[in-house]
Amino acid sequence: MTFFLLKGRLGFDEPQNQTVLAVRRTAPFAGLVFALSVLWYATELQAGRVATWVTRPWYRRKTAPSFADVLATLRHAGLTQAAAWQPPLGFSTPPCPPRRPQNSCHRRHPTRAVPA
Repeated sequence: MTFFLLKGRLGFDEPQNQTVLAVRRTAPFAGLVFALSVLWYATELQAGRVATWVTRPWYRRKTAPSFADVLATLRHAGLTQAAAWQPPLGFSTPPCPPRRPQNSCHRRHPTRAVPA
């Protein structure tokens, strides 16, 4: 069941790897993302910070959240945190570098007419 979820929900079914080393790293990384997502949801659920899942009338016998519910909750929490982010005091972007001066004496193509 875990590999089914890794392939279907996390996009592990068709990785676009080019090297042997990348192929060897993809499966463990997808498993790590799966485990971290489930552990995050369990800790948030235990702390009472997340809703269990959205109840739908056509799922009358649903007793536990699915992995799709876990991912939806994780996405929602990430977007909520990103929207509430404020830059720290004293944070500023560096100024743009000055423009290079335009050289008015650049060479012109020898066959083009020079305007008078």
